[in-house]
Amino acid sequence: MIYNCRTLSVDEFALENAIRAFPNPSNGIFTLQNTNNIELTTTTIRDINGRQIKSINLQNMENSERIDLSNAASGMYFMTISSHTSKHIVKLVKQ
Repeated sequence: MIYNCRTLSVDEFALENAIRAFPNPSNGIFTLQNTNNIELTTTTIRDINGRQIKSINLQNMENSERIDLSNAASGMYFMTISSHTSKHIVKLVKQ
């Protein structure tokens, strides 16, 4: 028997390999870069407790988007980047 199987698609891997957030860690200003010009929809940033800190519409994003967490407390955050077909989570560290 096989358990915990899921279907993998090229889109899942493409999104993971096409997104880059830098510098990481940073003092609160991150750059989200879309290296493969995948059509992204939104990004949602949550703190370690799951509370939503920020949501950004990425539908008009060119190659990069500035993410400003300078008003947030130092710590770890999770940025969920969504396209029409998949999602990818990036860990961000604010010093």
